[in-house]
Amino acid sequence: MPAQEFYDARTTEDPTFELAYWWWGLEIAQRWRERTGSPRDARWQDVQERLARPHQIDGRYTAIATEPYLRRDDHPAILCALGMVPASPLIDAPVMETTLLDVFENWQWPTAWGWDFPVMAMTAT
Repeated sequence: MPAQEFYDARTTEDPTFELAYWWWGLEIAQRWRERTGSPRDARWQDVQERLARPHQIDGRYTAIATEPYLRRDDHPAILCALGMVPASPLIDAPVMETTLLDVFENWQWPTAWGWDFPVMAMTAT
């Protein structure tokens, strides 16, 4: 289930935030292994390398890789991919900047609430 909960979990593919979150989680696990003197796990590395790249349209990230690609009437969770988790090879900072500017200009603001505003600030930073 993606962070934007109105998407159908049975048909939704490759949500942008969740892809970045999985990459980061696997990276943290690898670093913990290294800190204990264990080698990086090759299977986990393979998963990281084979994760789908987040879907884009017109140089902006979409929330998911299936239609409807982006709804603007809920949390702008796509921004979490560089606002809530650290930078990763999956997320291109200039594309995220374009995405952030698009959110600023085109989001349906009466539907935004709670953690939406701190996420925007963290992504902008």
